[in-house]
Amino acid sequence: MNYLVTLLFFVSVNAFAGQSKNNPPVIDAYISVLDEAHLSSVRVNIEKSQDSDGKIERTEIDFGDGFLSSAKDVIHRYAADGSYNITVKAWDNKNAMSQ
Repeated sequence: MNYLVTLLFFVSVNAFAGQSKNNPPVIDAYISVLDEAHLSSVRVNIEKSQDSDGKIERTEIDFGDGFLSSAKDVIHRYAADGSYNITVKAWDNKNAMSQ
């Protein structure tokens, strides 16, 4: 079995005229392979992610195969060989998002 996992990060901030700047959360992700023989199980931990001017209200980890998690520390096992992109999103208390 062969698995290729890629983590994608992008930052998106919605700013409106007249409002003070809202910094988006900073995602700090740790990814580890739990089944090195097959590379089929991965753990994603984003517990160290922070928001400098508020707090993180919501998170989403998309494992690229249809499995989504809102947990900050999650283990996922891929059912099939393939190439998967893991996408992590975080929203703060003022709705700024990092991806």
